Amino acid sequence: MWFNPFMAGVLRSPFHGLLSHNTMLITVCGKKTGRRLTTPVNYFRRGDELLMVSLRSRTWWRNLRGGAQVGLLLAGKEREAFASVAESDSEIVRGLAQIIVHSPSIASPLAIALDETGQPKPVDLARASQNRVIVRARLKPLPS
Repeated sequence: MWFNPFMAGVLRSPFHGLLSHNTMLITVCGKKTGRRLTTPVNYFRRGDELLMVSLRSRTWWRNLRGGAQVGLLLAGKEREAFASVAESDSEIVRGLAQIIVHSPSIASPLAIALDETGQPKPVDLARASQNRVIVRARLKPLPS
């Protein structure tokens, strides 16, 4: 995507705070090529777990099938994590629901309506899960 280098530049700069509250860089190692690929992604943090949503049509997340170590540039700091990808409809629906409960503003861009209690509508979650995956990354503890 044309804006990824711009986003990466801002996230690596002293101005990362403009974006780093919900955007980070993730570095994955290609399973076939061994090349390192770094891409900006939006994330939602729950303790030491980070949730990310990606379109199935993207390719970076495919290197996380079965789980893999990744590098992160999170809030201006280098971190390591173990990441895996959820591809089943039920896992994606559950992940999307968790993200929306944490950050309801993401429902609209994902075309997921909320009911009168603020919960995502199941039919919309199911539809949104058809062309997305959920990536979960567990942060490694910081050295003491």
